[in-house]
Amino acid sequence: MRGEHVIAREGRSVGARGEAGAVLRRWLEENIDLFLPRVGASAHPVEHMLRLSEMSLILLGMSRRSVAGDECYGAWAKKMACILADGLRAVEEPIVAEFSARSPGVRALLIAFPALEICTATRFRTHDLVDRALESGNSDHRSGTDLELAFARDVAGLHACRATISAEFAKVACGGATSRVMGRRELYDLSHLVFYATRMGRRKPGWNAVQAASVRQRLRTGGAARLRARDLDPAAEAVMGLLMAGFPPCVFVDEATAALSVAAETFGYVPAQSPEAGQMSHRLRHYHSTLVGLSALAEFERLQTTAGR
Repeated sequence: MRGEHVIAREGRSVGARGEAGAVLRRWLEENIDLFLPRVGASAHPVEHMLRLSEMSLILLGMSRRSVAGDECYGAWAKKMACILADGLRAVEEPIVAEFSARSPGVRALLIAFPALEICTATRFRTHDLVDRALESGNSDHRSGTDLELAFARDVAGLHACRATISAEFAKVACGGATSRVMGRRELYDLSHLVFYATRMGRRKPGWNAVQAASVRQRLRTGGAARLRARDLDPAAEAVMGLLMAGFPPCVFVDEATAALSVAAETFGYVPAQSPEAGQMSHRLRHYHSTLVGLSALAEFERLQTTAGR
């Protein structure tokens, strides 16, 4: 099957998903320069730090509590984290100096530092400066930017963001069960909220039963809608959210991971649907969908391996 509109084939095995994961890992290795930080007048540091922070958080989730049969993802995540950390060390002082002076939303991208420290069990020279930058400024937690900064502080071990996240989950649960399917942006926002609550799968979300039921329903229905539209990027994030939160597998998760597997085998990466696609290079267009696609496959394989123990 060719073309960038890929639909899941029936009967995809866990092994096939594992093979697809290897394909996506290879693509990310070959394009590692996309995630390495740069400095200089023409380096576009914010864009590079955005990609670095995204990959660092994926690696943070992937490197957690390895289980038997899951070593390939954990070992790969730690290897890639070491490469990224070495690249960051080469420019960490100017990066920290520049981002410390930025707005809270941009400053939150310094989350790459504590995330990579956790993955590599090492410490950057600028550790204290990063902590100071993340601590600076007040956040009233009323916007996505404030949530991102609160999460960065959480990963850095400065302040837990549970209270902030719980307040956001309460807003989600207020709507109760609804037949309205979430929009693309709403699905991304909810998936990210789950990532923050679970610290990329490293802790239990801490929500109540009503909140859990509401989040589960919205991720399933919203993710399934994006999958039907062959929009694999937000569908993959919905899978990540469901599995990192510890929800049991469902038809959507199985179909989405099958579709991601087919995409990887067909293209060598996960193709993205993006409103800005025509303005981006091929690599920039598809790196995020490939990154979250790999994470979704890793979470699925972790679930299957754990269930089989």
